[in-house]
Amino acid sequence: MSTAPLVRLVALLALLTLAATGWSAPMKWTLGGYLQARFTEDFGSIDYPAAADNPSTFTALRPSILLRAFDDEHLFLQLFLQAPRGSSSPEFMHAFAEYRAAPYAARAGLFPAPFGYENPLSSAGLITTERSQASQELIGALANDRGIYVHYMPGPEGKFNAALALVNGQPYNVSHDTNNAKNLVARVGYYLPGGEVGVSAISGKGREAIDPGTFNRFAVDLVWAKAPFTIIGEYIAGTTGTPIELVEVKTDARGGYLTFAYRAPDTPWMPYLRLDVLDRDTDAAGDYFNRITGGVSYYLNANSKLQAELESINDQRNPDLEGRFTLQYQITF
Repeated sequence: MSTAPLVRLVALLALLTLAATGWSAPMKWTLGGYLQARFTEDFGSIDYPAAADNPSTFTALRPSILLRAFDDEHLFLQLFLQAPRGSSSPEFMHAFAEYRAAPYAARAGLFPAPFGYENPLSSAGLITTERSQASQELIGALANDRGIYVHYMPGPEGKFNAALALVNGQPYNVSHDTNNAKNLVARVGYYLPGGEVGVSAISGKGREAIDPGTFNRFAVDLVWAKAPFTIIGEYIAGTTGTPIELVEVKTDARGGYLTFAYRAPDTPWMPYLRLDVLDRDTDAAGDYFNRITGGVSYYLNANSKLQAELESINDQRNPDLEGRFTLQYQITF
């Protein structure tokens, strides 16, 4: 990857830090991160194992380092370095500076785009081992983007929160806007007893360097937790345009997931069940995906857990894959 943009950004953050210490309280620093060690076994038809790249494998996923700096007044900085899934090369997933004046805040740099519930969440915070198929395919690498971001986040007395971002519309590992077409991302959340419901939207263009097509997304998310139950659900829909000569061909997709988890007080066990679906093209046949995921997590302590998960998969684009078993150990620090 090109390191020059990252060097410039880190230098800018360092200058902000040095400048801030002259007029505010001394900066405080925290260091964290996580690692996921995993065994995965795919299973399916007779034809599947011969065609698969890694039907059975041990992996060390997402080794991550999270560095935060803040004062007691307004300034907050965050750097999050991670080797993404399927890669051994570290990338900056977050690198932003934020100014806070409660209940408002503004940030600039590389940050999680405020779309939906699951996409801005760290992988270490998921109940399941991976995000839903709808999140992976309809948002994917665009979950983190470069730009400017403002949000309103009141305290317990508030009824709603709101966030608005203007971003490049490029994946986290593309350091500049290749087509000069900015995307607008927004989310409004309303607090419920024990949870929150949110509505999100993205309006803009695709990532293509020349003649980018339409890229619009819409989502509704719900999270509710009241011991011993947790319920999380999200619906995502979108339109993606592909210019062909003088005509833009648009593809509409939609999908979502519903997750149930149960953890009784004073127990380390948490069984869970997720249902997720994705229709990659609502006007075409043969593009449907659905999956049932069942699993259980055993929390060794507040910072580590063991997880066993079984998936039943029906993917019309990959009919030979019928399911997957995953055993994972995750540690955070």
